[in-house]
Amino acid sequence: MILSKYIFNIILNMQSIDFNTYDHNFCESSIYSSDPHPEYLNALSSLFTTFIGINGLFKPHLSFYLILLYSSLIVNGITSCLYHYYNTIGFGLLDRMSMIIIAINSVNLFTPSINKIIIIDKWKYINLIYISIIILCTSYFTLLFTIAGLHMETLFNIMFGLFLGSLLIFIYLFKKHYYKLEIPYELIVLGQKGIVYITLSGLFWIITEHMCHYSDYIKYLFGHVWWHLFVSYGGYLISLIPNYIDLNKHQRLSENKIKLVYDNFNIPYLIYDKNNISV
Repeated sequence: MILSKYIFNIILNMQSIDFNTYDHNFCESSIYSSDPHPEYLNALSSLFTTFIGINGLFKPHLSFYLILLYSSLIVNGITSCLYHYYNTIGFGLLDRMSMIIIAINSVNLFTPSINKIIIIDKWKYINLIYISIIILCTSYFTLLFTIAGLHMETLFNIMFGLFLGSLLIFIYLFKKHYYKLEIPYELIVLGQKGIVYITLSGLFWIITEHMCHYSDYIKYLFGHVWWHLFVSYGGYLISLIPNYIDLNKHQRLSENKIKLVYDNFNIPYLIYDKNNISV
């Protein structure tokens, strides 16, 4: 009994950050006021990420990791919305942690194909190289979680940028080996568009946040709004490539070809075509 009270007192006296502590406002918020207040456009545009995730989940023939990725987009859009509306450290951490989960699920989608590429390129010590890549990714995400928990925002943004940069490497490798991986070039083009969208979104964010105090006009670029729109849609376009690889792997179970189609929102997705017309 005495021991349990002692442990309980230790837990109560542990130092922690108040969930509702004010974090900071982004550049666009200065349009309305210089005091802490909700960022209405940033909060609203965050929900586009949730829309992309929900829309993706309603598409057919999803692998387990695609379901995880689209689910994490849904969660991130909601946490980001709350963060931009309340501007608290608690919601800021929820936003950043869900961003890391998006990155983890993205890497899980791509790493099996990286192993195939290593085999195609006939590298020596294939298993050692593949295991080393997995250990490196695990170490990276461990560090990223730690940085987010310590609320080191600038370093977190830089480190997360490394993940976004790795997507460029993935697309380069897929483009280089698209024929041997049996990936339609049309999907490579969509993946490249996704990279362009993500790059533009990052540039908008960097320019607006770093130049905000130098010009009154910068805040009207709504850089963080474009970040939410472009990075989520760009990431979705890239996800179509591992989606196709997974469908192609199981295509022998079906007599139908894989086809690229567009939904009512003009968002592309993959189906098995009963008319045997391939993508």
